[in-house]
Amino acid sequence: MSALGIDIGGVDDIDPTLNFVSAGQSVGESVATQLLHDPGLLWWAPTVGYNLRQNLHNTFDQEKIEREVVRQAELDERVQSATCDASVNTKGDSITLVISITLVEENATDLELTLTVTQFEALLNVA
Repeated sequence: MSALGIDIGGVDDIDPTLNFVSAGQSVGESVATQLLHDPGLLWWAPTVGYNLRQNLHNTFDQEKIEREVVRQAELDERVQSATCDASVNTKGDSITLVISITLVEENATDLELTLTVTQFEALLNVA
């Protein structure tokens, strides 16, 4: 078993069937959760959160968004480092992030998350 452990799956809420996910997927979902909620909204982690949706239909500040995404990812004790590449579509109604995460666990497989955020939904792919 990984030293990173396992967790119940879910991004917007826990998996209704309480299925456990791998350590890597758990980290990816945790980072996505932080990026989809305002600070203070997550009762179990009141000091984290950065709601990416606040950047929709506003002036796109790529550097600010990338910096905040990296900061949020690195708040997770299982993350050693992270990088982010943010882009916005031409209408300004969706932001796509490619987040690369290096885990603290030795010999762990690094993660790459592609997160597309719109006003109404978010899509998470963990590879």
